[in-house]
Amino acid sequence: MLAELRRGATLQRERRWLDELEESHPVFFPGQWEWRRSGEILQRLRQRHGFTAPKLRDLHFDALIALTARATGAVLISCNRDDFLLLQEEERFELEVWN
Repeated sequence: MLAELRRGATLQRERRWLDELEESHPVFFPGQWEWRRSGEILQRLRQRHGFTAPKLRDLHFDALIALTARATGAVLISCNRDDFLLLQEEERFELEVWN
């Protein structure tokens, strides 16, 4: 999601790259199913792992990103290996981890 990418962009060149990305590629966004399913996934992870509210908030955008990628047939590329593997306990999606 562009919101998460923008939140992490600290340099002007990173922000410009995001502007170009947004202009040249379609923007996908989670629909009703993705929002609902993300809540179900987070509930199960809370029950299984005892996660606190702050950890669940951290995972929520990642869950929405993963579910949106799955719905559009995209491969999710991330450096955030641990959180996305955790989400794969509940929902299958294609993940490529970059170091």
